[in-house]
Amino acid sequence: MPVFVYTGQNAQTGKRVKATVDADSLKDAKLKLRRQNILVIDIRPQASGSSSGSGSQSFLERLNEKKVTAEDLALATKQFAILTRAAVDVSEALRSISEQVENPKLRIVYSKIRESVSEGRSLSDAHREFPDIFPSVYVNMIAAAEKAGALPIVLRRLAEFTAWQIAIKRKVVGACHHGGCCHRCDLVPVCERFAEDYESIFIFEGDSSLVLCDAQ
Repeated sequence: MPVFVYTGQNAQTGKRVKATVDADSLKDAKLKLRRQNILVIDIRPQASGSSSGSGSQSFLERLNEKKVTAEDLALATKQFAILTRAAVDVSEALRSISEQVENPKLRIVYSKIRESVSEGRSLSDAHREFPDIFPSVYVNMIAAAEKAGALPIVLRRLAEFTAWQIAIKRKVVGACHHGGCCHRCDLVPVCERFAEDYESIFIFEGDSSLVLCDAQ
């Protein structure tokens, strides 16, 4: 059975771990560690001869393989928030996400973001290269967080907000399907709740007075 060398962090204690794990594949190794509450930062086969991808296949071809859903983005953002809150370096966190996300398109995107950050670009500018995946409000919040030094907080709130948007969309779609149409009176409570939640999500704790808004 193949052996994989990994660096991870115990999700409960926050302790850094370096060890090996036996598994049939890289995916199985990650799943095995996840069940052990280990958040993988880096993992690779013990025999260092593996290649990370097909060089003959173009980036655009790989990028267009699969659509990135809001659920994919919410999960990746949550993982990014957990890693940065645990004081994992941004570049290491991006590498971890690019290796662990299930969506192949998002995997490539985070790998490209890491490359851009390693070359000296800001995290927000690196995200801005992919407007079809990261909305302007998402990128603007990361830019503001970089200036305020509040990246872990902002990423957590972005993950919460993205998950909340998914829930709201499902409620609206459900309301539209119920009876075949949406009535204005049905949507008023939803819109009021949206305004309340949207405001509360972007209020920071402590002394940080960071104002974020969507310019669209």
